[in-house]
Amino acid sequence: RGLANGSDQLGRNFMNHNTTAMLAIDPRSANTSVYQKTLAFNDFYNADPETGFPLGNVQLLGHITGNILKANAPLLPRWLAGLIARNCYGWFLTSEDLPNPDSRVTVSNGRIVMHWVRSNMRAHELLIRRTRGVMRRAGFPIVLTRTFGRKTTSHQCGTARLGNSPETSVVSPECRSHEIENLYVTDASILPTSAAVNPALTIAALAIKAGASISRS
Repeated sequence: RGLANGSDQLGRNFMNHNTTAMLAIDPRSANTSVYQKTLAFNDFYNADPETGFPLGNVQLLGHITGNILKANAPLLPRWLAGLIARNCYGWFLTSEDLPNPDSRVTVSNGRIVMHWVRSNMRAHELLIRRTRGVMRRAGFPIVLTRTFGRKTTSHQCGTARLGNSPETSVVSPECRSHEIENLYVTDASILPTSAAVNPALTIAALAIKAGASISRS
């Protein structure tokens, strides 16, 4: 079972955000922005207006270049990659990957083995459709998308989930192992859910909380 794993939850509930890159293209207008990553919207985050289901977050990517497009689409002619880059705005769509105990990381014969059971893709596909509609209404005649798979790591979370009960979690709300008094975990592995945004600030907050707990002990 490994260290601090009396709950058999260590390694389980691996989560990796469902993500898609979207290019909104208008051949009639060049994108002259320098610092592009300045806008995000959560119109569909808590509830889709039609289905009521939470879908996710949409935010601008950094400025797209022809070289970036060429690297991700080797068959794309370089001149066309440059043309698309000059006339597009890149967006990054994120939906939650739900916790699943069967989605896990194990060790076998000295090697790390990941078994990722992807979830919530229907919500992510609906987020893509909704965002494409937003771009069309904004006047972009061409909208291209690429959904990322398991080879793209997008805010990996889980495998040492936080919780009140030693029977169903690995660490306490103070980020301390239920079984080993002087063992604290403060990275994204303790997140019980992944939400649909970058977890960096949450991780920082948890580290501050753990530090305060350590200072009191």
